[in-house]
Amino acid sequence: MLTLLQFIVAKLTTNFNAIADLIKASPAFLYADGRFNEKQMQKQQIRIEDLYAKVRKHGMSSLDEVEAIVLKGNGSLSIVKKEEDSSKETLRGIKE
Repeated sequence: MLTLLQFIVAKLTTNFNAIADLIKASPAFLYADGRFNEKQMQKQQIRIEDLYAKVRKHGMSSLDEVEAIVLKGNGSLSIVKKEEDSSKETLRGIKE
């Protein structure tokens, strides 16, 4: 029964974007353009200290090296390193 329900939900989310938006969590910026998104951080109950720790874990000593910090749909954090002449193509579709 559970397998059947999972199959149905997978089919619906694949074929209907509105249903996918309701069921699946979408990524969100926690830090971008040199600013923290405090509204999103409060909503997700993430502290600034947690973000600093994640940046240090990626071997960066300053937020000046960070383009963005993204909370992914699965709940993990992704650090996007700032690089010269880099495209921001992979950051499209992430809500503010």
